[in-house]
Amino acid sequence: MKTILITAVVISTISSTVFAAFNHVTMEQVQAAQAIVKAYGYTCDTVDEMQPFVFGGGFTIHCNNWKYSYKLEDKGGRWVVTVD
Repeated sequence: MKTILITAVVISTISSTVFAAFNHVTMEQVQAAQAIVKAYGYTCDTVDEMQPFVFGGGFTIHCNNWKYSYKLEDKGGRWVVTVD
């Protein structure tokens, strides 16, 4: 659980830098999101794309040659991963 909270802080604090290949997210955010997905027990060995929600509050992440898709949402200050 500590890993998830620490990683969530990383995602929140580095949101100002833009990395075009991942639709306005940084590589650090991509790596942190991948770590959160794995901490929830899901498979995400490679990240194909990561997009922020249009109105904020989360991300959509596609992994393993587009085989898996997840939503990472900030719900009450905690990051929650759901299969998309």
